[in-house]
Amino acid sequence: MGKTYRTSDKKAWIGWKGLPSYVSEYNFVDGFWLGAKFETGLKLSEASTLRFTPSAYYTTARKAVAGQSELSLSYAPRRRGYLELSGGVLSADYNGESGESRLINTVASSFFGRNDVKLYEKRFLSFQNKIELANSLLLSTSLSWQRRQMLENHIHRSWFKKEAESNIPDSRAFYPMPENELLKASFALEYTPAHYYRMYRGKKVYEESKCPTFTLRYDRAFPLKGALPSPSYHLAEFSARQSIEFGMFNTLDWAVNAGTFWNKSGMQFPDFKHFATTGLPVTERSFDTGFSLLDNYAYSTNTRWVQANISWYTPCLLLKFLPFLKKKNLDEALHLRTLVEYDRRPYSEIGYSIGFMKLARLGVFLGFDSLKYRSAGVSVSIPLSTFAGE
Repeated sequence: MGKTYRTSDKKAWIGWKGLPSYVSEYNFVDGFWLGAKFETGLKLSEASTLRFTPSAYYTTARKAVAGQSELSLSYAPRRRGYLELSGGVLSADYNGESGESRLINTVASSFFGRNDVKLYEKRFLSFQNKIELANSLLLSTSLSWQRRQMLENHIHRSWFKKEAESNIPDSRAFYPMPENELLKASFALEYTPAHYYRMYRGKKVYEESKCPTFTLRYDRAFPLKGALPSPSYHLAEFSARQSIEFGMFNTLDWAVNAGTFWNKSGMQFPDFKHFATTGLPVTERSFDTGFSLLDNYAYSTNTRWVQANISWYTPCLLLKFLPFLKKKNLDEALHLRTLVEYDRRPYSEIGYSIGFMKLARLGVFLGFDSLKYRSAGVSVSIPLSTFAGE
């Protein structure tokens, strides 16, 4: 649905996104986002490209302008170099790390009055760089400034007159956020042992690895001496993930994540560690990550945590033995997730799902506090943004 124009030598281009980008979102805080997003680029060499991607929108209910611009450069192709400068003003999810899809939230708000994604205003300027120090050892660094403040609903009913939920996160850790400034530096090292690659058109392209990928991250928020309050904290986080194929088309996906904050002062809710949780029955996320029965922000923390997720995918387990499903191109899976935090009882989920790989799945899950039954529910995983052309 989009359109791209290129020069005769195909080294420069300008393109507009598809129709969904003109009305990119609807929520109770902003109303409709009306505007446009386009991309222009210049191919500097076979493996190096400069891109500029601006977007600008008018929010019909809040009557404010929202948008951002990104200037990026891919360089040093043998070391996967990537440089980006971005800035703008947005209504951002408090869970900026792993929040629910804004498209899913648009549908839930429009028809059912749900408002699971809570928003605040973020004005920001960010610089980031990625470069390999050695084969498969990727160093990511970033420096960002943000000015943040709370927002409130400007629309109070859904299209079918159902009362809108508030824009306040439902979390025992949340407290009203004053207007504040953040200056944060981030450093991350990612490494996959024995990761083989090939060169394609001057770029390094990695093959699938049989080894886990490890990531070590450190964040430092610096106190500022301006008129506005500013958070100060340290964060260290470790994660590992792997996909193991075995037997006849069996796959075991696992991931662990652990971290801690220390020397923290004046932290605001967007700075917390947030998890991929959702109270909605439909999600765009894979069942390999997060939790299906926890409300958004319910377990957000500024202390310390350990999280683990395991999924086993197999061609035939339970329902595929039924005659009318036996020949369908579907697979089945078992899921186990657990989350342990410093000041809470451990939470776990077990589940079963059936679907087409990781593109569309239907799952049934049980939730437990320690070993005590807590809840049960059904969840559907489907990448709506892909079908919408985003």
